[in-house]
Amino acid sequence: MKLRPYLLLLVFAIVPHLAGIAHEFVYDDDGAIVENRFLSAPDAWQRVLTLRTFSEPRTLDATRPTLLVSMLLDHATGPKTAWRYRATNIALHAGCTLLLYSWLIGLLLRNGDKSAAARAFVAALIFAVHPLASEAIQVPSFREDPLSLFWMLVVLNLMPIRNGWVRTPLQAAAWLLALGAKRKRIGSARAGGRDLVDISRRTPFVAAR
Repeated sequence: MKLRPYLLLLVFAIVPHLAGIAHEFVYDDDGAIVENRFLSAPDAWQRVLTLRTFSEPRTLDATRPTLLVSMLLDHATGPKTAWRYRATNIALHAGCTLLLYSWLIGLLLRNGDKSAAARAFVAALIFAVHPLASEAIQVPSFREDPLSLFWMLVVLNLMPIRNGWVRTPLQAAAWLLALGAKRKRIGSARAGGRDLVDISRRTPFVAAR
């Protein structure tokens, strides 16, 4: 594996977003983070890990345990420090960029594309620097987007594992983490399940090659 493309993508995914890292909380951050009593509750971790929040309609993002865990981790390192939350978003974006490149280059190579490395790099580079992603990266309270994408890209990167007994539980775990970052309702969870099944049905030939 050549490290240079990964290092270059890491730079492009991080450096452009460092200019805003020192800014204070904005938009929905006040309600989601600054004024969110749940993050400082002594039993917050227990409620999230036991999924008790699902029965708490007054808790913000109660049905998004993956998102809540990430927020609690940031809160533990710096409760009212915006740059810590923003740094996590930037790290997630960088992770998404690398995972996208890894998945694309593997997919293209397995399908005989001789320019797979170049095509995958260009696509990942566009994703890394595209301004449409800036809001989800710079606004800590919009973290559900890069967080859910990160885990869905993990699902896709696990496809080449030929052993289904290994691949399936790993993909299921990653899919549940993605679901816990974004989806809100049981109906949405069922739709997400259909998405995962659809992915598995459409791409087994990739893993077999």
